[in-house]
Amino acid sequence: MAWHRKTAAGPILRSTGAVLLGLASLAARHLFRVPIAAPGAIDAGIAALLFVSASAGSALTALGPHLFDRVAVSPRWQRRC
Repeated sequence: MAWHRKTAAGPILRSTGAVLLGLASLAARHLFRVPIAAPGAIDAGIAALLFVSASAGSALTALGPHLFDRVAVSPRWQRRC
């Protein structure tokens, strides 16, 4: 049995997503305070952190363990060996 199929994995994955969304909100709050004329390399890194944590956080919060479900792929897009 895969680790993400266990009963405790759902709440853990969803709470991890909520924590990542909280981190994204902190990063966004910081970036809103930065003057437009003076962004630096650290601010670009914080913007990247905002993007990654908001994307992963929303996916984990919305889907939880279903993020790892297998999906059917059309024969057109399958590998041909």
